[in-house]
Amino acid sequence: MKLSNGNKGHALVRYDDARSIDTLTIQQGNDETLLMGLAAAGALHHLKQEYLTRFWNSEGLQLVIVCGSGNNGGDGLALAGLLCADPDRYPDADINKRMSVYALPPKSAASQFYEAKLRRQGVTIRPLQKLSEDVAEMVKHNELTIVEALLGTGQSRLPAGDIATALQAIDTIRNAGRAKLVALDVPAGLTESGLADSAPTPDCVYTFGSEKAVTALIPGLRVRRIPCGFESQNEEAVFAASTALYRSEPSDALHFFRRNDADHKYSAGHAWMVAGEHDMEGAALLALQAFLGSGGGYVRHFHPSPQSRERYLSILPSAIYHDATDFVKACEVQKPPRSILIGPGMRSDTVDSLREALIEGLTILSRRQQRLTVILDAAACSLAFDDRFPSVQCLITPHVAEWKSLGGPAVSCVDDLEAARAFSGRIHAYLKGPVSFLFAPDQIAVYNAPLPSLAVAGSGDLFGGLLLRAACGHEADRPICDIVSACVALQRRSAESSMHPEQQLKFIQEILA
Repeated sequence: MKLSNGNKGHALVRYDDARSIDTLTIQQGNDETLLMGLAAAGALHHLKQEYLTRFWNSEGLQLVIVCGSGNNGGDGLALAGLLCADPDRYPDADINKRMSVYALPPKSAASQFYEAKLRRQGVTIRPLQKLSEDVAEMVKHNELTIVEALLGTGQSRLPAGDIATALQAIDTIRNAGRAKLVALDVPAGLTESGLADSAPTPDCVYTFGSEKAVTALIPGLRVRRIPCGFESQNEEAVFAASTALYRSEPSDALHFFRRNDADHKYSAGHAWMVAGEHDMEGAALLALQAFLGSGGGYVRHFHPSPQSRERYLSILPSAIYHDATDFVKACEVQKPPRSILIGPGMRSDTVDSLREALIEGLTILSRRQQRLTVILDAAACSLAFDDRFPSVQCLITPHVAEWKSLGGPAVSCVDDLEAARAFSGRIHAYLKGPVSFLFAPDQIAVYNAPLPSLAVAGSGDLFGGLLLRAACGHEADRPICDIVSACVALQRRSAESSMHPEQQLKFIQEILA
């Protein structure tokens, strides 16, 4: 999977892919016991850095490890055994006073090996069923870390029996005090159909090998990827056999917006916009200002309402303004843009009234500009699903309600992703939300970095203006996924400075100056 310089994304794997990687690795001679130990060693390294920094220096800091009967539970048993042999442990430190282990009888030989090793080190292993009985004592601790190793990638249904009871006990402990919860590999109760209502969401997941797609869909969930002995060629073979799925982690992407010393107004970015009907001019103005403020050089704006012209000219005279009824003629005679944005500040009935002209004009532009990128926002997203829409590179940017109005399937779990990609078809769809998605013909990207300051009117208009700029700048030939990631990165950086789009735009202008 090839990602851009503006995107530090990493591959996501589905549960069946994760099991295939594990099976291939063992078939090639990698001992299951060794892999379990490597996973536990990596988990212990992060655990000591993040949650157990004072474990051996403070008797008040307690660790609880809860283990299921499968190999995920074996990872927990191996972790407990490594902690017993931790070089930082004082010779007289009583491990049973600092660490409690609850487990179901292990099934695999590798898990049984680590259970026996743990017993040889003098650790008391309590039956998992006892966890519920000890809740009252545990909630007294001010510093408690719970490591949950109950279920792994083999889970496919809601937790039941002893596992469900243990999860309820963990949830009670967390709600009553300040306990931290770390899940090994994947949280128990998290299937590819979603997270069970009874399952607590962990503070962090220590996942082994590639991140599992299920964790990337939980808003704000922290995930640490830990090497555990998988062979790279096995992972690459599995990735190649399925739709590319990755988690996007946009990084510094200012090169998508910076100008060259020799730039003129057209080479710096030439774009068109159809937006902002009467009494909704603010949306168009914000998108126009975002385009120009992020380095765009020339923009031609078509407004649906003739009475809006004077307002636009009085506030932003640097754009070229036309009535939307001139759109088809302009497509025939004006210099064609590299990118065009349609939709901000336009109601669905306005889009419908302009539909014939917009599709006719875009068809003309598609013949005159072979590398045209069309960006559709809000009600204009529906244009992409019109049978007459021309064959151009197209990106729609709906939020969840707009996506639903288009007929798009709900996207709440891994099982929903492929249906959403199929619905998008040949177009690119950036579905905005606390967790956002980019559905492309050949891949799916997940953007999981919720930022509350983006939940304000005008954020989508600013984002549209950034997309318009990036899609006609010096990096315009890059794939749409790279352009989207660059715009996400820049807007997020600006939103960390202010909640209001106008202030975010000032920040963008300052860092690009």
